[in-house]
Amino acid sequence: MSISEENEKIRVLVVEPFERPYVKEISSSLEELQSWVGGYIEAIYPFEDPVALICNEEGKMEDLPLNRGLYTDEGDLYDIISGRFLITGITEDSFGSLSEELTRKYEKLYHDPEVFLRIDNRVQAFNLYDARKARELSLQAIYLCEFSGYAADEKNKPANREIRYMESLLTGEDMELYHDLKEIETRYPDDAREASRLLRKIEEFYSRRNMDRLEIYQMSEDNRGLAAHRFEPYDWNLAHGFTFGEDNYTCVYRGAMKDESLEDIYVRFNLIHPKSFRGHSLSVSDVVVIRKDGKERAYYVEPIGFKELEGFRKEPEKAHVKSKKYVLER
Repeated sequence: MSISEENEKIRVLVVEPFERPYVKEISSSLEELQSWVGGYIEAIYPFEDPVALICNEEGKMEDLPLNRGLYTDEGDLYDIISGRFLITGITEDSFGSLSEELTRKYEKLYHDPEVFLRIDNRVQAFNLYDARKARELSLQAIYLCEFSGYAADEKNKPANREIRYMESLLTGEDMELYHDLKEIETRYPDDAREASRLLRKIEEFYSRRNMDRLEIYQMSEDNRGLAAHRFEPYDWNLAHGFTFGEDNYTCVYRGAMKDESLEDIYVRFNLIHPKSFRGHSLSVSDVVVIRKDGKERAYYVEPIGFKELEGFRKEPEKAHVKSKKYVLER
């Protein structure tokens, strides 16, 4: 495709790292396009629409900031554009103006900036604003640990607790963070209410992201009174006076819900345990809690299949006004 040498003006969408895109009218000349991307241009055509993505050919080699990801039809990340790039229309022999319809479409596609993190040796993309909120929640959790004295009790913990907390909130695999806050809630009465409040804020964070959630509960092995009920079917436990409530269980896994059935979950937690899983293989008497489309359901694992439970989750206490000692200074 040739590039216009005239000073023809075209309407383009400008996509900056860490910013929302905006529309600009620029010259279609080679010099102008190079100035906008900061070097030699490369035009790629990853979409079916008649549009071009113009970026810096050496963006990665020049270590320009990572900007937006490119994805397969299945939603898998396969490349990342570095530095500022443009979305333009295309004509028979050159770059042209974007139509109003395509401008709206690609402004929506690239509306939210992305950040990229390497987690478990795989680069993953996240919404920038989600990442900022995850970092804020992580810092609040760290300050609470330090203030309560809980962090001092934890030996052999790596120094990058903030990064681990943040990554766990973004992926939903937050067992370490959940465990730490639950420990404060249980062991430090003066700070228990703040730990409960922060746990609720974390659930609100997931809800705002429309993240479906999966939790797995197993009977506490520390409670000897539960030994007779562990691994028994629902009807047997019901006949022997067992209370099917959260108080008799310990959460051993929290994560993002995948597109899977209860049977898929059973197979997954018998064959491939996630790294953050803290229990035994999914068995009879365990409880699977699914939060999907704003609704929560609990299921008791039976010898064959699952039985839905009513009232498994206890209602959380309402928190008082936030104490000033936990407010982050900005």
